[in-house]
Amino acid sequence: MHVVEVRRAGDDIAGPMAQMRTWLDAKAIQPAMFRISLVPGATIFYVEFSGTREARAFAKSVGGTLILQSDGQSHAA
Repeated sequence: MHVVEVRRAGDDIAGPMAQMRTWLDAKAIQPAMFRISLVPGATIFYVEFSGTREARAFAKSVGGTLILQSDGQSHAA
């Protein structure tokens, strides 16, 4: 699996989720999983994909970082 981390300032969940969902729907891509972490001053979304191509395209589109690939290694993309 390939995990993309998307950090947003503040505690808004709806706005960033809508942005990500719009992109995913337009590309007909279904992520394997969404996780959300609320930390002081930020919201962190973790979106998991089965394919490298989809994960990299998503990360580039939403300003995210590819943090884990299926080989178990951490990568910044």
